Amino acid sequence: MSVELVPLAALQEAIFQRLTDATYGVETFFTNLDGRIYDDAPDSPEFPYIDLGIVTFDNDGSKSRNVSSFEHAIHVYSGAAGMKEANQIVDAIVRSLTTSEELLPIAAPFQIVKSMWVSGEAFKEREEQSEYIVRHAIIRFEFQVQNVTS
Repeated sequence: MSVELVPLAALQEAIFQRLTDATYGVETFFTNLDGRIYDDAPDSPEFPYIDLGIVTFDNDGSKSRNVSSFEHAIHVYSGAAGMKEANQIVDAIVRSLTTSEELLPIAAPFQIVKSMWVSGEAFKEREEQSEYIVRHAIIRFEFQVQNVTS
């Protein structure tokens, strides 16, 4: 099996592992999720939940330094009235991904060399199948990942 040149799967796994971690995970800071953190949310999931979203990426490397930059969107969905629950989950995600002194662990031969929260937005939207109003927040993180074998 060959090693990924663009570590999309390795980064996605590192983010998912941190969000679900017993020490630094989202549920350390917000206890109402009951494990509803998805890479691919099921049809009609129970609220609230988190869904890992769109990733954009660029090659920031050079001949001597193989580094890729990623902007990863994480979506929060809440069925609660008002924005309080969605905002609390956003805060829990930011804490989960930024509280630890160590950077996210990622599969070899990669190393995360930069990790930071860069932007977000929160809004109301109507569910497609019903007239139900959902609170939706999107948080974007920037990661720089280096292939340490090159």
